Amino acid sequence: MLGPGLLLSLAAAPLPTVTLDSLLDAVSRTRGGTASACALRVRDGEVVWEKDSWRRMIPASTQKVLSAAALRSLLGKDAAFPTRLLRSGNLTNSVLSGNLVLEGGGDPAFGRGTDSGALDTLAKSLAARGIRHVKGSLVLRDPFLKSADQPWPGSWDFDNSLTDCDGAPSTGLSVDGNCPHDSSQTFPHRRTALAFRAALGRAGITASGPVRYELGTTSGSADTLLAAHASPHLDSLLRWALWKSSNHDMETFALIAGKDDPLSSRQNGLRMVRQKLVLMGLDTLRTDLADLSGLSRKNAMSTGAMARLLAAISRNAELDIFPLLPGPGEGTLKVRFKRTLPDGTHLRAKTGSLDGVSALVGRLAPPQGDTLVFALFFQGHAGAAAPIRFAQDQIVGVLAGGPVIAPLPTDTAAPAPRPAKPPRPRPAFLNP
Repeated sequence: MLGPGLLLSLAAAPLPTVTLDSLLDAVSRTRGGTASACALRVRDGEVVWEKDSWRRMIPASTQKVLSAAALRSLLGKDAAFPTRLLRSGNLTNSVLSGNLVLEGGGDPAFGRGTDSGALDTLAKSLAARGIRHVKGSLVLRDPFLKSADQPWPGSWDFDNSLTDCDGAPSTGLSVDGNCPHDSSQTFPHRRTALAFRAALGRAGITASGPVRYELGTTSGSADTLLAAHASPHLDSLLRWALWKSSNHDMETFALIAGKDDPLSSRQNGLRMVRQKLVLMGLDTLRTDLADLSGLSRKNAMSTGAMARLLAAISRNAELDIFPLLPGPGEGTLKVRFKRTLPDGTHLRAKTGSLDGVSALVGRLAPPQGDTLVFALFFQGHAGAAAPIRFAQDQIVGVLAGGPVIAPLPTDTAAPAPRPAKPPRPRPAFLNP
């Protein structure tokens, strides 16, 4: 925590950069970590402040901003991803003699939140057609998960990512984000099959055949469409993913973007996003991107590289996803920037958090002066991240032309610990 004497000296500092440097150093060095920062003027890319902006650090979930911009260009802001019900075989009276197929379209929001009744809606549409019994198999078809794909990016760490919804698996067919009751599913397709059969039962439809899984295949000419469930448009999906910082959603978009590769949708999607970012000015020599969500600790980027890409995104209407980011008091910024921003400041920002990592990037329009983009990375700090997050809020406030705000005890207090979850077995694919 910054002492009163230091706060007074910072407030009286003749140059804002001195104040900004001191705020950055005071919180990072006292907690044993490193920090880096860069702020650019959007209109001409001029650096207005930087501190060690060359350092390669972990961007964490701030990387989602870059991924979202690239995906918006690759897929189109109005793209939609329907989930479909199909049949093979004959339908005689109320009996389907062939298979009933639930085919995913990559909708990461299917069966989640206000859409939680999606499976029941599809099942009721079958009952409305008079279907009461399915003799063939119940087929779960995921066209996006190819032979070389796992439900998780290979660079994710099981202990840190797969034990809760932060590491929910991404698949082309998912229900409730593959994380019902805040519990990530080790075998998500199996759970979806159980949920599908239960929904059919509630609609009065029995199914005597076994469950079959088809991964990496698409519907054939013999399949007949029975019903479809529309997804929200991409911009709406991206807004939710950015506000909630959903790793599951971002990695699902990777599968969609890379679906044309016959071996790996995930790797092809990552490759296509990288290529789009290169066209935007990505520093390939000093940047590593191992996933789209930022959950991998193999990601590395400098704040200088991040800020330059943010400026490029801000200047291009097709790429500009800043309106989709949360503002103060919204999404992952729900408890942020309560006192540090001058009145009239417009801010859209994205947080990034891992153990020992705290990052913040965004676009800032002060009451007076030029619009800025900024990147603040902290890494290796000990203890709770609350003091670092408040320092980030202070820095953004100073960039907006405001004074240094003294922290209250509530600003830097560690949050109450979450109840411990029981240990979970490792997924079978991780066993030797």
